[in-house]
Amino acid sequence: MSGKCRLCGDLEDRHEAVQTRRQWEPDTFLPKAVEKLETVKRGLRLRGPRSSDLRRCPECLTFYLYSIDWEQAADGMSYDQQVLRRLTDEEGQRYLRS
Repeated sequence: MSGKCRLCGDLEDRHEAVQTRRQWEPDTFLPKAVEKLETVKRGLRLRGPRSSDLRRCPECLTFYLYSIDWEQAADGMSYDQQVLRRLTDEEGQRYLRS
């Protein structure tokens, strides 16, 4: 495929978003284009994040790793983090087979 993908072409190689629910720390969010990616494998077993899914652009077939991690403090405050990372085709195929 030549040119820039209309669905995921504006995504960087890595995006990170954090929601803390604290007034002094503004929440950040992943780009809207992430919602258009298809989940092709859920519940990958990785060290670190609590939940990781393999996602793929339905138009250009680029693979992405979407990870979520969270913490709940005793005072009721929470910390939620989402990370999206573009994968090479080889990395994506390896996650598909795992």
